Amino acid sequence: MALAMVLGIGSVMTACAQDQFYLSWNAVGYTYNAKGQLVATNENAETFIKKVAADNGLNPADLAFVYRVENLDTVVALKSTGQFVADIYQMETTYTDITNLANTVSYIQSMLTTETNLAGDLGNIGGIFGVQEHIYNKAGDLVGFSYHGSFNYTPLGENVAFTGTFSTGARLKLVSSDEAKPGTGPVKKAAQTAPPSQTGQNAQPPKPPE
Repeated sequence: MALAMVLGIGSVMTACAQDQFYLSWNAVGYTYNAKGQLVATNENAETFIKKVAADNGLNPADLAFVYRVENLDTVVALKSTGQFVADIYQMETTYTDITNLANTVSYIQSMLTTETNLAGDLGNIGGIFGVQEHIYNKAGDLVGFSYHGSFNYTPLGENVAFTGTFSTGARLKLVSSDEAKPGTGPVKKAAQTAPPSQTGQNAQPPKPPE
């Protein structure tokens, strides 16, 4: 089954330093086969990695599927350096974020989107609900993170309904000279300066200072 994703435009791209974590993605989809029979299919991290590898002439073993904390999206990146290769799904456009006063636990209901063209325009494909937990050290650096939940979506142009669960794992560090530049260090814990509930188009959760 073809994936409704805009992936791998020629060469591997470089990204600025950020926090990103391996992502487990288990989606079961229901559709019809050529005989009109109801059948099940699936999407997971391996599905995305193999597609990106084929589009870019890369070895799937060299790639990882990750969630990027600052970007609120999922991408395929290089295991060795953590550098960006291709976008998969995004949660950044419209969401409701219910966060505790310590800014360590958030319940987030998001619109799930995917890129529709080379210009990066986004199309809505479904929704995703999850819980994010942040752990900070005494200096305010993000030293631990988890995000887990469930989703429902239909990829653009496909007659299939997916449902499933996701969860983050270990950190994938971005190895880049950009890490030495100002403003690209680890995420800092933010003081709670607004009500813990946020809703709106293109709203962003409280971004901690660098």
